[in-house]
Amino acid sequence: MSSNKSHTKNSNKGIYISIIVVLTVIAGIWIWKDIQLNNLKNESESQALEMKQQFKQQILETQSQDLRSIIKPLVWAVRSEMLKTNSTDLNFYINELVKEKGFQFILIVDDKNLVLSSTNKKWEGNPFEATGIAADLTTDSTIVKTVNDNLILASAPIMGFNKRLGTVVISFNVTPLTNN
Repeated sequence: MSSNKSHTKNSNKGIYISIIVVLTVIAGIWIWKDIQLNNLKNESESQALEMKQQFKQQILETQSQDLRSIIKPLVWAVRSEMLKTNSTDLNFYINELVKEKGFQFILIVDDKNLVLSSTNKKWEGNPFEATGIAADLTTDSTIVKTVNDNLILASAPIMGFNKRLGTVVISFNVTPLTNN
């Protein structure tokens, strides 16, 4: 009878050990899969962030190219009106353009660095430096630069027949990306 009891105890020990081993294996698999899932989530989030940054950069580049394309005909129109000394049409052009989505302000600086016309009327007649805008007014080519993640500043010279008449400066706000 004692032998039968010890056989039952050994049998119960085997069952307990088997249960513990099975539970340990299940817990190990569960932890391993949880770690894999967390790694996959982290990798997915970093890829999503990278794609968002690439998309944002593409939008900035596209908007910069579009602004470069817009500023050329504006300069031609402004040049024509400056040569005719027609400030009414000059103001009309920039005021109509600034109504379009994204445009913050447009200003025209003459060859003496005075603001000749602006969508911000406070700047008109004042030196360009008083506006606080960091744009190069001396270059002979169109400059389009990204100021921060959603602001583009463009400047283009207005050339007359034999001298520089002034500069057009445009500030454009790129629509920020939503977190969807």
